[in-house]
Amino acid sequence: RGAEVPDDLDRLFEAIDLLREGYISYLVFLSVTLPPECRRDVNLCNTAFRILDRDHDGAISVSDLVSVFGNEEVCRGILQEVSSAERMNLDAFLQMMREDIRMSEHPFCWTG
Repeated sequence: RGAEVPDDLDRLFEAIDLLREGYISYLVFLSVTLPPECRRDVNLCNTAFRILDRDHDGAISVSDLVSVFGNEEVCRGILQEVSSAERMNLDAFLQMMREDIRMSEHPFCWTG
């Protein structure tokens, strides 16, 4: 969409994909891209939630994510990673964002 892909993207992905599965979970993605102070900023999180809740029904669903990001299979997988329900309400979203995500404590990460 007009964004330039960094030359070292493969190297960055490899550094984050500690299990060498070719996949980065959403929680690991958050932990390496958003500093804790951003994840804990309630105003910022409320804004992000409103953007993701495309139909403004008070919950983020797969269809909401698809309308923002595209690929339904990926969006369904992301929502399943972070929520046991088919939808995520604002309270659950804020709780997820407040969690202290550390690569060394993530159950899917090897820390060497």
